[in-house]
Amino acid sequence: MDIYDALKNDHQEVKNLFDELEQPPHMNGESRDEIFTKIKTALVSHSEAEEAMFYTQLRQYEGAEKKIELAVNEHTQVSRTLEVLDSIDKKSGTWLNKLMSLSDEVQHHINEEEKEIFEMARHVFSQQQAQEMGKQFQETKIQRKT
Repeated sequence: MDIYDALKNDHQEVKNLFDELEQPPHMNGESRDEIFTKIKTALVSHSEAEEAMFYTQLRQYEGAEKKIELAVNEHTQVSRTLEVLDSIDKKSGTWLNKLMSLSDEVQHHINEEEKEIFEMARHVFSQQQAQEMGKQFQETKIQRKT
């Protein structure tokens, strides 16, 4: 699996988790807290591995620096929002509103990344490099989860 497929798989996983949270609690048998914990773990491990394995290597190419800085700033904002969400009662309307805002932020980031950053990276990295980065990304993500 190359880096693009690995990242897209993670993006889809997080989208699915956000969708689960929009369902009534009795629909999936899990509480908001359980699903939120999965979202938080997925986003944090993904961001850390992505920055370490993908952005770091792409950053060295002309024209990539600004896009990577923006993406890293978005990761930082997502981390801050996750911390705020962790401190709010998950049964409150405030929590749900903040969560929907986070979902929108994440979706925006995913769209930009898959369109703009992936396009740039495909011009920079060979398929072999993309394959190797995909493998390294998966390994790094597993390490970050533990």
